[in-house]
Amino acid sequence: MSIYTLTFFMFLNSFLVNIIIILTRKFHINFTGDSYEGPQKIHKNIVPRIGGVSVFLTLGLSIILLKYYSGDEKNLMIENVQTLILLSMPAFFIGLLEDIVKDISIILRFFTSFIVGIFAYFVFGLSINVTNIVTLDNQIHLLNLIPLLTILFFAGSINSINIIDGINGLASVASLIILFALLKLNNHEPFIINNFFIILVIANIVGFLVINWFWGTIFLGDSGAYLLGVILAVISCKTILDNQLSFLVILTLFFFPIWEISYSIWRRFLNKTKVMRADNKHLHSLIHIFVKVKFSNKNKFINNFLPTSMLLPILTIGPLLSLFYYHNPKMLIILFLILYIFITLLYRLLEKKLVSI
Repeated sequence: MSIYTLTFFMFLNSFLVNIIIILTRKFHINFTGDSYEGPQKIHKNIVPRIGGVSVFLTLGLSIILLKYYSGDEKNLMIENVQTLILLSMPAFFIGLLEDIVKDISIILRFFTSFIVGIFAYFVFGLSINVTNIVTLDNQIHLLNLIPLLTILFFAGSINSINIIDGINGLASVASLIILFALLKLNNHEPFIINNFFIILVIANIVGFLVINWFWGTIFLGDSGAYLLGVILAVISCKTILDNQLSFLVILTLFFFPIWEISYSIWRRFLNKTKVMRADNKHLHSLIHIFVKVKFSNKNKFINNFLPTSMLLPILTIGPLLSLFYYHNPKMLIILFLILYIFITLLYRLLEKKLVSI
């Protein structure tokens, strides 16, 4: 079996599992359905929120499919998938429990994301690299901060992908753009095997995306968002280490998720509301409201597809800059700050625009 055939089967399996979930919804919707009530809810019907199950099951199936793969790198690819499955289990299952019970403490879920980071560093040997800025690296090593930074990165990746999972396709598209950038950054010949692994993951996510983004008949759910966060963190660590990149590339690579989670915390703090309480004041929420107002007479397909499409430039700019400036960590910091200010101003303008409508 070639890598192309394997990739096709990954996409097909993910797609079919989602179709099965949708076709059998009457048997499980009472448990798996996402309520249309709540500050972040944008749909009018009860929709299955376990799309992450298809991604997880397809990862498991890939181990079986890889047994028939003809490439020399088969064993290492199987090892990569096994690591990803084992490491993601705590976050995936606590997310799945929330998708079904819908009453799992946010503190417990937040704590679980740190557990994943601890396991990633101390059990699986995953970590971020140095910054490649001498003075900064000296302080990091002096204070032995690499374990803490790695744990924070995993927890941040998991929770930031979850927080942007508010409109159809957004979390999946953002994850795919980051993965494609990592595919390009992983350019050293000895580690080209990592690219095969990334391609399989991309095919898996696309199998879910084509249904979710265009028709909105299944949602990623907390299990899926947490799983994507783990996937991105694992592949990022491997790419950064294998290619000896500065871990500051994370700033631009994950720019939108970082901006969304950090600005949301700051905004809620200024408004004297609970930092962890969900609201509908995210950038993607405002854009959805804008689309709903401007295109109220359009069909459901437009309302599903357009909000994420409008965010594509913002989703793309950070990862794209990473490809041009990955070798210049100081420039990565400057670009991150410029983007942060620009998107914050854009958010404030959109906020004022909606108030005046």
